[in-house]
Amino acid sequence: MITSKTSGILRYALLIFLCAAWTTLCFILPDFCDAPTDGILSILILGAYLTALAVFQLLIIYLLSINKTVFAVTLPIYTLFGSALAYYRVAFSSTPTPMLVESVLNTNAAEAHDVISWQAVAYVTINILIAVLFIIKRYKIDNSQKQWLHFIVAIALILTYYNINPRLSFSLRQRYPTNLIHACTEYAHIL
Repeated sequence: MITSKTSGILRYALLIFLCAAWTTLCFILPDFCDAPTDGILSILILGAYLTALAVFQLLIIYLLSINKTVFAVTLPIYTLFGSALAYYRVAFSSTPTPMLVESVLNTNAAEAHDVISWQAVAYVTINILIAVLFIIKRYKIDNSQKQWLHFIVAIALILTYYNINPRLSFSLRQRYPTNLIHACTEYAHIL
């Protein structure tokens, strides 16, 4: 028999899983739009690689969702950057670099108008609406007990996963959100 507490835990786990699947499909998968696939082996390798990246997304979503208010504030920001980067990855084959960060920070309204299309606005808006739905669902689930323990576990899992293998660490640095963090960090060092 499933108790109310068990039902809440299952609903919370499902929410994290679905949110991570959505972020993987909408923010990570576009990085592979031009990935060459030559036969079943390359497709399997690509699938395994995407799965490894999805696990990282799951850990990030877990960290963000521990506290409802933090989730409500961070998920729209995470979505804004993730969906914008994914759109421009597909449309212009651009990835976050220190030069891109500088361009964004030093762009005036006229220049921004040239690169912001209705398709970009639509993609970002749809993803933000999806994020709002996840936030609404998150507020309906109670997991207020031992948030500090969840926080410690989430940080430990993220650090362990990120550092478990140098090859995996390199791959994670090439994908959202760590690629954006590294680009901003490198830009700050250049200044």
